Amino acid sequence: MSYAVGAAPFAVAAVALLVLRWSAGRAGAATLAAAALGALLSPDLEAGAIPGSLAEGAAICARVLVILFGGLLLHNVLSRGGAVGEVTRFLDRVEPDREALALLVVLGVGPFFESVTGFGLAVVIGAPILLAAGFDPLRAAVLACWSQCAVPWGALGVGTTVGADLSGLGFGELSDVSALLSLPLFALYGLASLVLAGGAAAVRRHGAEALGLGLLAGGATLAVSVLLVPELSGALAAALAAGVFLLRRRRRLRELRPPVRAVAPYALLLILLVVATGPPAVQAAIESLGPALTGPAPWLFLSALAAAALLAVTPAASAEA
Repeated sequence: MSYAVGAAPFAVAAVALLVLRWSAGRAGAATLAAAALGALLSPDLEAGAIPGSLAEGAAICARVLVILFGGLLLHNVLSRGGAVGEVTRFLDRVEPDREALALLVVLGVGPFFESVTGFGLAVVIGAPILLAAGFDPLRAAVLACWSQCAVPWGALGVGTTVGADLSGLGFGELSDVSALLSLPLFALYGLASLVLAGGAAAVRRHGAEALGLGLLAGGATLAVSVLLVPELSGALAAALAAGVFLLRRRRRLRELRPPVRAVAPYALLLILLVVATGPPAVQAAIESLGPALTGPAPWLFLSALAAAALLAVTPAASAEA
């Protein structure tokens, strides 16, 4: 009986989404109702725990939503200020070989934007780069989806935050284990992207680079999670992989003007997060100011404000974002 009650919410979600084609919000409400009804009717569960569980779930949702909102705000301000387009054009010029460019998107650009902003925006940014490089829409879409390989650290780790809260593990502990299990996957995604982009010939030309960048990204993700700031594992590892990719093309880079202003808000965000989650004294000082300043959300909003000022995005445009 208890197994059936536990499985019921998942069955309701599957039927609502796959069969009835309900929206995510409607399906979520039905799933929540099924879980609450199971708790009320099952003799093995405590119905009195429902209010407390709902309050705990609402608190987790609030933490996640404020981070997602901050990430979306930062992305939209940068997009309206032209920074996203400038970065896209720069990447198209720095690597004319579309198979190698697919590597950069899957192991560098996509994971970075997914880690900082979340909400699948890595696909929104990566797909146009790949389309401009000459990929057909289906391959561009698949490659852009593969750039979601740093999902545990998307939006600075909101998925890991939820998983840690539900499992009772610490955020850092779950991040470390996720990074360890993900270690070989980055190289696998890199090699798979070459197969999809150009077949065996692409693997022969760029396979060593794909393997090296993948292992670098996976190793850096684990190292950052264990030694530095778990929230930044995906972002810093992706930035390192992209940096090594670009460094190998430094001759071509000398002929191009780097989009310094476009990436400055991201650099500011990384610096703020490293400082805020680094020295224990700084963490204690921030926590003493109240719960609103803990976590990555306030630094996302601050970076969005800095981006609006740097890129001369008007208050009206910022409000629309």
